[in-house]
Amino acid sequence: MRDLDYLTLLSHEYPSAEKTAAEIINLRALCGMPKGTEYFFSDLHGEHQAFIHMLRSCSGI
Repeated sequence: MRDLDYLTLLSHEYPSAEKTAAEIINLRALCGMPKGTEYFFSDLHGEHQAFIHMLRSCSGI
């Protein structure tokens, strides 16, 4: 019964097989894209100049 409820909700968003297929292709393409650069800073303890330098360095762009 729950499957039918989910399918009914999805049918409002994707009314045709073509729109459903297009969305699946789009989502798979997005999953295949490389992730953006992530920074993790720790133990700065007052080193605000080094922190600001890292934020403004534009690394990964």
